[in-house]
Amino acid sequence: MVSCKTGGLFYLAVQLMQLNSEVTVNFSNFINLLGIIFQIRDDYMNLQSGTMTKTKGFSEDLTEGKFGYPIIHSIHAAPNDSQLIQILKLKTKDEVIKQYAVRYIESTGSFVYCREKLDMYLEEANETFRGLEMLLGPSKGIRAILDFLRTR
Repeated sequence: MVSCKTGGLFYLAVQLMQLNSEVTVNFSNFINLLGIIFQIRDDYMNLQSGTMTKTKGFSEDLTEGKFGYPIIHSIHAAPNDSQLIQILKLKTKDEVIKQYAVRYIESTGSFVYCREKLDMYLEEANETFRGLEMLLGPSKGIRAILDFLRTR
């Protein structure tokens, strides 16, 4: 599911660009990886980033009752504990409850898990991109995006 959300938009953009191009290289694997990275990173940042708090609000995914990547991991990490599911059902704006939920997600190791998965997918994306660069030449723009995604 993660790969279909953001990755679908990336795939559409590449397909549209290739309509008027002689380049027939298959970008599917790279695009899929970028989609996964962007989605996991967005879900993670929504719960962890001060910058995201300023633009979207504190842990907006909790207020909206969204099952983002770290939340799903946290629920699976403690399947007999329904606290987080109950908080999501509330769709609360209460900062204290949301702070509790973020601490709970942290306690289940879900943020560490997300960072590890991001690192893994970023390494795979870099490897895939190196192969594309061998076929098409270097791209400072894509390289800069990959470097940016690596920063926390």
